[in-house]
This record gives sequence, structure tokens and C-alpha cells, in this order.
Amino acid sequence: TYNGATRWIRLWPSTLQPSEFVKLSMVIFLAYYVSRPNYRADNFLHFVIPVVIMSTFALIIIKQPDFGAAMSLVFLTLIILFLSGTKVKYITSLLLFIIPVVIKLVKEPYRLKRIYAYLNPWEDPLGSGFHLIQSFLAFGRGGITGVGLGNSRQKLAYLPESHTDFIFSIIGEEFGLIGVTLILGLFIFLFIRCISVANNSKNDLFVHYLTIGLSLMITMQALINFAVTTGLVPTKGLPLPFISYGGSSLLVNMVAIGMILRISKYKDVKQVQMNNYRVLKDRGKRSYVY
Repeated sequence: TYNGATRWIRLWPSTLQPSEFVKLSMVIFLAYYVSRPNYRADNFLHFVIPVVIMSTFALIIIKQPDFGAAMSLVFLTLIILFLSGTKVKYITSLLLFIIPVVIKLVKEPYRLKRIYAYLNPWEDPLGSGFHLIQSFLAFGRGGITGVGLGNSRQKLAYLPESHTDFIFSIIGEEFGLIGVTLILGLFIFLFIRCISVANNSKNDLFVHYLTIGLSLMITMQALINFAVTTGLVPTKGLPLPFISYGGSSLLVNMVAIGMILRISKYKDVKQVQMNNYRVLKDRGKRSYVY
């Protein structure tokens, strides 16, 4: 339990955040589900089944409460279903159903405070707007080149959660616009490389959708974190992948990258096998692909 939210399971001598593993499990399940030979993207029942599973997990996560993780799970699921060919009217119908639910959830007092702080943080600079204002000050103090590694002032109890959700602000303060641009560029490069691996794996639908899902899981969370720290969207409790403090998030993201690397190696192995097959065939020898 932290700040009134129960999001961790105590596993001596450490803790585990289940919502991170739920996202990874959901991506693997969706990749398997939409790659089955009998899957029909235009079949409404085939659309409902993963939505029900996703909704069950999302409701459990919201009860923690962890609204940001639940919404990222919802949109991650819908994007994968959309890319698999699901009819837009099915997804639109679900969104029309979700919107009233989201509005009801947002009416919680602490969530309304976050929205008001997002719209005008200076209205309550020492209360609900304090977090975002301190983030702005961190970026402003960093300027172009930053104040130098370890010289951040905002992380010294001025900016709450400076080691987790708002670590991007500290990067902006210590390394400036140059450091921020570099981090953003690295995530864009990572996404492009992952999509390249996915495009090279179209012959295996499971591998194809798995790579897309894993890359979306990482980069979408990173973009949301960037948007939160810069005030583009209301505050969410989503860490910055590979950088924010948090063992569960780091472990899940490392597993995801490991799977993508293995998939890229699998493609290379299959290519070598086919090349060997062609060479032996040209020599007139009987050969096997192994």
C-alpha cells in the first residue's frame, strides 16, 4: 500500500505489482487469440471474448485503484484487436459503452483534483497543482544543456515521485533539452526496430502480433509518461520504462525486450535454414531444414 493505493503483493523479501504482469499476459494471450486459424475478425463473439477477459482484469486493477494502468490495458487490447482486422463498429460500440463508465470513475474527488490541476495547476500551487508546477520548474531549470548529472535540486524533496513517475522531469533538469530529446529518440528508435521485426515475421501471425503488442506496451507507456510530466495529460501512475524505479515494471519490460530479441533471432535462423536448403538443393543433394 502506498498513498492509499494497494497495488503490490508482498513476496518476501520483495514486493510484486500484478498489473504489470497482467499487461504482459494479456499481450501474449491476444497474440495467440487473433492468430488462431479459426479466428474471424468480423465475428462479434470473437470480439467479445477478449474484451470480457480484458474488462475483468481492468476492473480488478481499478479497484486497487490504478486507473492509469487499467486504461492502458484497455487501449492496448483495442489497438491489437483493431490491427488484427476487427470491425471499427465493434470497437466504436465498446468505446461508447466505456465513456460513461470512465466519466463516473473520474468523478472521484481525488481524480477531479488531478484534472483541475492539469487544467490550471497555478490555481492551487501548494495543493493539487504542486506536483505539476514542480515538474515544470525542473524542465525550466534544465534549459538546453541541463545543470549536470546529480545536480538536480527538484529531486531533493521538492518534486514528489521524482524517482518513479516523474523521473523524466529530473532528466530534463539534469540533462536539459538535449537529454530529453535523446531519451525520446531512443524510444522512437526502439519502436521502429520492433515494428521492423514484426514486419519481418508476417509469416507467423502469433509472432507478428506478439511483437507488435510488446512494442506498443512499452512505447505507449513511455509516451504517456512523457505527456504527464510535461502537462499534456492529467497525472497517471505510470512509470517510465527501463528508467523509473520499480522492479516489477523493469522485469516485465526486460522480458518483453528479451522476447522481441529472440523473435528477431528466430527470423535470422529461419533465413539461414532456407539459405542452406537452397545451397544443398543447387548441389543436387538431398537435404533437410533443421
